[in-house]
Amino acid sequence: MGLFLFLEMQLTDSQVVLGNKLLVYVSCCLAGRAYPYGNISPNFVEKVQTNIFQLITSLHSRNSIDSEKGFPYLRSETAN
Repeated sequence: MGLFLFLEMQLTDSQVVLGNKLLVYVSCCLAGRAYPYGNISPNFVEKVQTNIFQLITSLHSRNSIDSEKGFPYLRSETAN
């Protein structure tokens, strides 16, 4: 949200709701919890944590083209 404040852009209510849900989901995954309930199977915790970390830190997809925007996995259908 800091970037939106810097650019003086207004977030819609649906963007704020989506962002909050994503933060809870990512937090749960990194903590080994299954959102919205229970725990991730111990056999999968490390894989889930690694996948989530890679998803949020990937600047480009594996077979990206030159025109691909940065952080392609962090886009939503409502993003402009």
